Amino acid sequence: MWRVCMWGKWSLRSLAEIGKRRGSGANVPKKKKKNPLETRKKAVKEAQRVLQMRIAQIEASRPRMEEIDPELLKPERQRKRAEIDKTEVERRLLLTKDWSRYQMQRHKDAYQHLTQLVASRRRALVELRKMSEALYQKAIAVDKNLFPFERQGPTFTPRMPNYEAPDAEEDYTRN
Repeated sequence: MWRVCMWGKWSLRSLAEIGKRRGSGANVPKKKKKNPLETRKKAVKEAQRVLQMRIAQIEASRPRMEEIDPELLKPERQRKRAEIDKTEVERRLLLTKDWSRYQMQRHKDAYQHLTQLVASRRRALVELRKMSEALYQKAIAVDKNLFPFERQGPTFTPRMPNYEAPDAEEDYTRN
C-alpha cells in the first residue's frame, strides 16, 4: 500500500490502482487551446467575404439605366417657366399668411378649451372630495369598460422551416 495525495487528500492505494489510474489518461496529449485572436481574425475574414458576396449580388441585380436621348436635353426642348405677375404673387403670399393666422387661432382656441376643461374638472374633484371621500374615490377610479380592448395574437410561434439561426459566437452589439 502506498500513501498517495490525490486532489489534496491523502489516501492509501495499491500500486495496481495507481497504475490503472495513470495509464488511463496520462499519455493522452492535451487538446490545443484556440487562440482568441486567430478566431476573431477568421470571423472578420468570413464577414468580409460574405459582405463582398452580398455586394456582388446587389450589383448583379441592379437594373441598368437606359441612356437618355441627347435630342431631349437640348435647350430649345426645355420648357420655359410660367411668368406670374406681381399682383398674383402678392395675392398668393397674403393668402398663405391669412391661412397661417387662421390655423394658429384654431390651435390657440383648442388649447384654451382643453385648459378650461382640465381646470373645471380639477375644481369639481376638489368640491366632490369635500362632500364625500367615497364618491371622490369612485370618480377617480379607472373605468376599464369605457374603451373595451381585446387583443388576439399568436400564443405560440412555430419554427420556420429551413431557417438557420445566426451564430452567436461573437457579440457585435458591444463596441
